[in-house]
Amino acid sequence: MDKGTAVLLRKVPPLPPSQELGGSGVLVDVGCGWGPLALTLAAECPSAQVYAVDVNARALELTRANATANGLHNIQVLSEADAFAALGPNSVDVIWSNPPVRVGKMALHAMWEAWRTRLKPEGVAYLVMGRNLGSDPFLAYLNEHGWIGEKIASSKGFRVLQLRRSA
Repeated sequence: MDKGTAVLLRKVPPLPPSQELGGSGVLVDVGCGWGPLALTLAAECPSAQVYAVDVNARALELTRANATANGLHNIQVLSEADAFAALGPNSVDVIWSNPPVRVGKMALHAMWEAWRTRLKPEGVAYLVMGRNLGSDPFLAYLNEHGWIGEKIASSKGFRVLQLRRSA
C-alpha cells in the first residue's frame, strides 16, 4: 500500500453509523487503484453501496478481483464515466480518495468539480495528498470553488483534507 493511502486510513474519522446514512449509504473511492480504500469502506460498512472508481482498466480489474477474494459483495467497480452515469447529483454520502494528482492541475480541478455536485449537501469527502504535490494550493483552490475544506491531519509529508459542499 502506498504511504498516502496508509495515512488516510489511519487519520480519517470513523464512518458515520448506517442510520445516519439513511440505513445504507453510498460511499465512493475516487481513483481506487487496486482498491484498498474501497475494500475498507465495504468491510466497515457492509450495508452501504460502495463504488470503486478509476479511469484505468487494469486498476478496475484488480479492484474487482480483490473484492471477490475478500468476499465483499457491496462494491461496484466502475469507470469514471459509468460512475457519473450511475450517480446523479446529491447521491453520495462519503468520498474517500487518494486522488491522481499527476494528471495535472486542470484535470484535477475538473474532477473535483464533477464529484462536488454528486455529494449530498450533508456529505463529506476525505482526500490525502502530498504536501510537496500541491495539497495546500489545491485546498485553497477548492475553498474558492464551491467547497468548504480544511486540513484535518498530516503525517509523513501527506495532508488529509476534509471537504464539504458550500451552501
